[in-house]
Amino acid sequence: SSHVPEGTEKYKQGEDKFTINYYTPIDKNHSFRNEYNKEFSWNEIFLSIAYLLFNPTTDEQIRDALERKLLGRDVNNYYIIFEDDFVSILVQLMALKLITNDTIRNKDVYSYWILTEYGKNLAIELKAQKK
Repeated sequence: SSHVPEGTEKYKQGEDKFTINYYTPIDKNHSFRNEYNKEFSWNEIFLSIAYLLFNPTTDEQIRDALERKLLGRDVNNYYIIFEDDFVSILVQLMALKLITNDTIRNKDVYSYWILTEYGKNLAIELKAQKK
């Protein structure tokens, strides 16, 4: 269903902004670092990872995509999102009912994230070419 899930209207979303705090470690232990922050809309944040989430995705894969696509991390730029902000992003996207988490049990219990039906519809809506 593509209608906005009930109860989500009270949360920041869409073009509302969120500031991601991140850093570049200067030493191996990350005790010295350069800190930065950048503002993104919730749509930009969601779209940077939505494609991944059509399939079961781990925390690490999500974090990696955010750092690469939003912050421009590459071989020359090493950026790490602060844990608090990373958790806030997951919580917000969950509160907006765009993503959900689940577990797979094979040898170990393995926890993953995936788009909800509404999340899939919104990703397509935001990404598909309009004429």
